[in-house]
Amino acid sequence: MANLPDELLSAILAPSFAVAHSRFADTSTSSPFATASASLPASRLLLVCKRFMRVASPYLYETVVIRSPSQAEAFKLALSRAPELARFVRKLRLEGAYGRFLVPKIMGAMSAVTHLCFTLSVDAGEKLEGLYKAFNAMNPTHVYLWMSSGRKVGSPRYQALVKSFCAAIPKWTKLEHFSFEGLAQSLSDGGGLRTHWHFSDDLGIAIALAKCPALRTVDAWPNFYIDGTEVALKHILRNTSVRVTLHSRYPADSPTYPYMAAFSSEEGERVILSNPYRSLWLSQVGTIGP
Repeated sequence: MANLPDELLSAILAPSFAVAHSRFADTSTSSPFATASASLPASRLLLVCKRFMRVASPYLYETVVIRSPSQAEAFKLALSRAPELARFVRKLRLEGAYGRFLVPKIMGAMSAVTHLCFTLSVDAGEKLEGLYKAFNAMNPTHVYLWMSSGRKVGSPRYQALVKSFCAAIPKWTKLEHFSFEGLAQSLSDGGGLRTHWHFSDDLGIAIALAKCPALRTVDAWPNFYIDGTEVALKHILRNTSVRVTLHSRYPADSPTYPYMAAFSSEEGERVILSNPYRSLWLSQVGTIGP
């Protein structure tokens, strides 16, 4: 092992730290990271020797998932002691604001992040300055927005967070893909198909996305019984480089898509109708109505 080149050792260790993108970008109501893995954490490899620590540290911090105050505090301590670790972070998933730990100084160092998954649902007493700093420091290529149930859309704190988020979006000159959370992806877990949040609820986000110069694709899980879908889509499609994929349990010719006729032929060509949950829905209810 001592004679093994760093490049080869790196190739051997890297798969142990890999996090599947499907898990990282999962916006289900139940976090895919909520259940502890039965296997030993890959971070144990860093304890083998100083060489393993040096070679494997970039992979440990490549994907950072923070879903508890203790994890946020550990991340803060790690970056406080070794600020250079921030440059290794490429994917950042925040399941809360954790403002006591993710302070502006820490979040401002996250300039290398390319994939950001986070929630606009924050606790009442949570500090938000760290998120504000992150919005301005980052220039991600992919953003996945998800919500947890029970948020208060009309609260001043929520509105302030959305305002800051919308102000940052047009400045993200590298943003290529944006994904709205909507229909809970929980059928496979035995849950019901339900909507926590509709992507037209916060129209400012749709308006901001239309101003992104590099944006190419948007994923949305709309509720077709809530007004505002057509308006939100119209705003996003003002960016003529964007294609929007609408995910629904309904077939493409369903009457639940009545507003499609309101689009111009050019806009209609940039709206893709997809049915990712259709087979799961059929297995539970047997048939789908019009």
